[in-house]
Amino acid sequence: MRRDPFGRVLILAPWNYPVQLSLSPLIAAVAAGNTVVLKPSEMAPATAELITQILGEAFPSEHVAVVTGDAAVASELLDQAFDFIFFTGSTQVGRIVAKKAAANLTPNILELGGKCPCIVSADANIPVAARRILAGKFFNGGQTCFAPDFVAVDSAVKADLVSAMREVMDTSPWNDEMAHIINQRHYARLENLIPDDVLVFGSDDPGRLRMAPRLVPDADWGDVLMEEEIFGPILPIVTFHDYEELDVRLRDYDSPLALYIFSDDNALSGRLMNNHRSGGVCINDTMKQGSNLNIPFGGVGDSGYGRYRGKAGVEAFSYERAVVRRPFWAPEFFELMPPYGDKINLLKRFMR
Repeated sequence: MRRDPFGRVLILAPWNYPVQLSLSPLIAAVAAGNTVVLKPSEMAPATAELITQILGEAFPSEHVAVVTGDAAVASELLDQAFDFIFFTGSTQVGRIVAKKAAANLTPNILELGGKCPCIVSADANIPVAARRILAGKFFNGGQTCFAPDFVAVDSAVKADLVSAMREVMDTSPWNDEMAHIINQRHYARLENLIPDDVLVFGSDDPGRLRMAPRLVPDADWGDVLMEEEIFGPILPIVTFHDYEELDVRLRDYDSPLALYIFSDDNALSGRLMNNHRSGGVCINDTMKQGSNLNIPFGGVGDSGYGRYRGKAGVEAFSYERAVVRRPFWAPEFFELMPPYGDKINLLKRFMR
């Protein structure tokens, strides 16, 4: 068995981590032996300009080329006959990429997102859970594809969790450290999701696209916030009364990129993992399943397919090729030339 590169690879990078999510798949693709066309996100133009400069100095253009532009440029690239496509972005755009790839029978990896649930059971260490959930949720302004999207907490400890979260928020300089929202369109989208009953920690600065972090302590499973991936610094908290109810509720969210479970009950964690698909799982913390290069990273269902990072990245951008060699001098044990006679039965026994 040998691993061969696919050949010409197209990488479509997102805006939320515009350096990491451009260079990480690029490194894997080049290490696997491919040539690459990289299309950075037009929503992070300064980063796209810098990446173009760096890669232009590091590679000849026939090895790695950077193509900038808007969605029309990405669509035109997808119409070309690449040998492999790697896309990171929304599920909506991922469907378009997959459809275009299918037209040319082009294998691809889709790194998407979804509403990643964070389950807090009654036996969880509430102060630790509060801190770790908030750290993961509000990092990069909530603009992380596998950040906790919402918290589902056992009603028995809901008040304790909200209290612990308020204490963490009140004692941390979130407003000074909060990342900007990427652009005005996304800022307006987030504003439209904010309900009236919300806890705000700090103040907004629309001119600088800075949105203060918010908790929605009395969110309902039917709220608008629970219908789509938030991708911003707003954290709804919903409750459940028993795990049968929780199982039913979670079925409304198809296969997110991550499932977060805060509990010391191994049976509960196992049940949640068995009943609900996700790209990865992190127990009693957030985000860590995406920070270890020894762990393949990727989604399932609506959160995409395919795995990469580290060794898995090289494997993702190459394919297994079986090579069989037989010397000329080898005796003809199973020469399948007619008349066949009993040769077929002899071959079956040999292969068995």
